[in-house]
Amino acid sequence: MNKNPRPSGGPFFVKQKHARFSRKSGTVMYVFICSAGHSGSTLLDILIGSHPQGLSLGEITLLPKNIALDSQCSCGRPISSCQFWSPIVTGFGKTAGIDFWSRPYELDFGFIKASDEIDRRHQTNARMMYRRISYGLQYLSMRYRLPGQSVFRRHSIDAAKNKADFFDYIQTQSGKSFVVDSSKHYLEAINLHSAAPADTKIVLLVRDGRAVFHSGLRRGMNPKSALASWANTCAALMRYLLTACHEGTSFPSSTRT
Repeated sequence: MNKNPRPSGGPFFVKQKHARFSRKSGTVMYVFICSAGHSGSTLLDILIGSHPQGLSLGEITLLPKNIALDSQCSCGRPISSCQFWSPIVTGFGKTAGIDFWSRPYELDFGFIKASDEIDRRHQTNARMMYRRISYGLQYLSMRYRLPGQSVFRRHSIDAAKNKADFFDYIQTQSGKSFVVDSSKHYLEAINLHSAAPADTKIVLLVRDGRAVFHSGLRRGMNPKSALASWANTCAALMRYLLTACHEGTSFPSSTRT
């Protein structure tokens, strides 16, 4: 990974450079749960990860933010003293030559948009605008099959490769056959598959839109926002799947529930 101290994921996005893990493709599987918010992805993550050969990682894209804030793990301890995450973060940092405890956002897995516990020093309005523009251009590029690969897509692919390397490191330490990432965003799912097509399986979790709408309202969202994330996620991913099928390109199997 790049040792430049500037935080990535914003207007000064830094391409990450680090040693790749030596392994045969397909020896570890990445299960990515793609869904709108409030659709049950956390529960599904836990259920799949309860398999003896599986490991639930939660929304791994948010890990740098959790390190920065020393957030509480599901085990009840701060992440810095968690018996699982503490040695993983320290060990992976040694392989990359970076102390992720002091420079957490160098652990770049993509754009961070937290809704509950937010690091206001990193999740700024400028970064959120950059994220929105980047995702919008990536979607348009794939939707209309534009030639070439935009600089925004290349950055996201680099972040996805970082995530794949992190998954491989966790697999070597845990001995598990697959890991589960419930980061949800459909573009993260597509980019992870592009970075490691033989290893990535995408689970498309679709909850009844009326239930998602009601859940959003109970959390204080306005009606338009409560429905938008569900509708946009389903519509955008379905359009991409149709485009991929039309072109005859390979795409991972997906499961609808």
